Amino acid sequence: NFSMRLVDPDYASGLVTVEGDRMVWTRGQRRARFYRQPSGDEDGAFEFDIALLSRPTDNFLDFTLQHKGLQALHQPPLTPEEVAEGAVRPENVVGSWAFYHATRMGNINARDGTPICHYRTGKAFHLYRPHATDRAGLRVWCDLDVDLARGRARITIPQAFLDGAT
Repeated sequence: NFSMRLVDPDYASGLVTVEGDRMVWTRGQRRARFYRQPSGDEDGAFEFDIALLSRPTDNFLDFTLQHKGLQALHQPPLTPEEVAEGAVRPENVVGSWAFYHATRMGNINARDGTPICHYRTGKAFHLYRPHATDRAGLRVWCDLDVDLARGRARITIPQAFLDGAT
């Protein structure tokens, strides 16, 4: 169980609509969309994007987090030793967060050995590194900080990107 909600001072005045297969919330100069994303993963994937319809006063977006029984593990850049050993970490994984069940891992089988649940390593999902894109198509990676204990997450957009963004 996991939820992530954009912090806003006035949720009630936001407008929720459906555009095709996307849930859309709009208020003032922000629009948030949530939708299924094509994925080769057997569990599928979801994506959300937030459009800032005017230049923001801050270079971050805050979120509240709620979960039941999850642990979050930050995925830092690989060390030179890991790279020398042949390890690879895609750009969208550097700075991302992997979420695992705190108590569920492995497989649960029926008495006859038939698999009932496939928890594998216990990984629940992955929250990939976010990026910002301006109207001209310029794109930059953002920082993502997750604090499950406080129930918070923050996406920080590089200020230099915002200063020059279209």
